[in-house]
Amino acid sequence: MGTFTDGDLRRLIEKDGHAGIDKKMSDLDYNTPITIDGEMLLHDASVVFQDKGVDNLMVMNGDEVVGQIDIQDLK
Repeated sequence: MGTFTDGDLRRLIEKDGHAGIDKKMSDLDYNTPITIDGEMLLHDASVVFQDKGVDNLMVMNGDEVVGQIDIQDLK
């Protein structure tokens, strides 16, 4: 499972043009999302953003996805 962001959409359109928007979500490749525990501090999340070079983190409570945080949320 993975996420599909607005950045992913922009890159898809840059690569495939308007034909990209005719693809099914199930036809796309997804990277394994980077996760953080919901009890982590926002400072810790900012460190993960830097270390992993990602813009989105899945927020977990055990095995349950409880949200997503975007690097822009910290600004």
